Amino acid sequence: MDVLVKIARVPAHNPWLQREAQTLQRFIDERFLQPLGKTVAGLHDSFLLADGTKRFAVTVLRHRPALVSLEQVLRAHPKGLEPDDALWICRRVIAQPLAALMAGLVHGALVPPHLLVDPIKREPVVLGWPHARPTGERITHLIPSYKAYYPPEILHRQPADHRSDIYMAGKCMIALNGGDVHRNTLPKTLAEPVRRLILACVAMEPKKRPQNAKVFLTDFTAAVRKAYGQTYRPLIVSAT
Repeated sequence: MDVLVKIARVPAHNPWLQREAQTLQRFIDERFLQPLGKTVAGLHDSFLLADGTKRFAVTVLRHRPALVSLEQVLRAHPKGLEPDDALWICRRVIAQPLAALMAGLVHGALVPPHLLVDPIKREPVVLGWPHARPTGERITHLIPSYKAYYPPEILHRQPADHRSDIYMAGKCMIALNGGDVHRNTLPKTLAEPVRRLILACVAMEPKKRPQNAKVFLTDFTAAVRKAYGQTYRPLIVSAT
C-alpha cells in the first residue's frame, strides 16, 4: 500500500496534524459519515514521534498515485478546460462542502491543491482537513497564494459556515472554466444557466449564495446535462 507521511516541522504544529487525524477518523468510525470516506484522505495511522525531549505529530495517509490535484490540472490548462471536462470536475467540487457540512465542519481550505480527482474513474478526494473548524467558528489560517479564493467572512475573521465552503468551491469552478477568480467572471461561451449557478456561489454576502449544497448539486447537475448532455471522456493532464 502506498502511503503519504506528514510530520510536523515543529511541535507547535502538532495540533494541526492531530486535528486532521481526528477528523479523518470520524469518517471511518461514524456510520453516517462512512459513505463519504472515499472522498476524503484515507487515514492509515497517527502518532507522536519522539526526538529527544520533543515530540512531533505524524499522520500517515493512504496515497493514491492516480489522483491529480486541481492545481496540476490548472497548471496544464491555464486557460481552463473545455466544458465536457470542467463541469464533471465541478460536480465533484460542489460535493465537498456537503461532506464537510455533514460532519458539522467548515473545511475552510477548498483550494486547488486540496481537491483531487481521478482522471479516469472520476473519483474525488479532498485534502486540507487541518484547516477545518466546527460550523460557526472562525477560520484562523489562510493560504496566501490562494487568498483570492477565500470569502469575505473568512478574510475578515468572522464566523464561517457551509456557505463559506460553497464560495471557495465557486472560485475553483470559475478557474476550471477559464474564468477570472479575481473579478468573478466566466466566459460568455459557457451556457447561461450554468454560468448563473456558478456565479451565485461567489456572492459577497453568504445569504445570497446557495443555502443548501445538496439542492444546489442537484440543480447544477440538471443544468449541465440539459446544456451539454451526459458524456464521458478521460481527463488529459500533461506532465509538468
